[in-house]
Amino acid sequence: MPGTNVTFIAGEIKNPQRNIGLSLFLGTLIVAVVYSSTNVMYTAVLPVEDIAHAAKDRVAVTAANVIFEMWGPPLLR
Repeated sequence: MPGTNVTFIAGEIKNPQRNIGLSLFLGTLIVAVVYSSTNVMYTAVLPVEDIAHAAKDRVAVTAANVIFEMWGPPLLR
């Protein structure tokens, strides 16, 4: 569990009260931005019907087929 390791490293960090909180906030923010950007990309590239009925529920593979179709064979149909 990553959250339990924070207490062990707090003694090794300069200004842990500021830096640990900042790193937790920034890490969560980065994950949220990547997740949101990925979902915006899916909706920009694929119609809603293709997202709803993606083969084996793999929307990323369906989006990759649309984006990179000129460079190779279709992935996982």
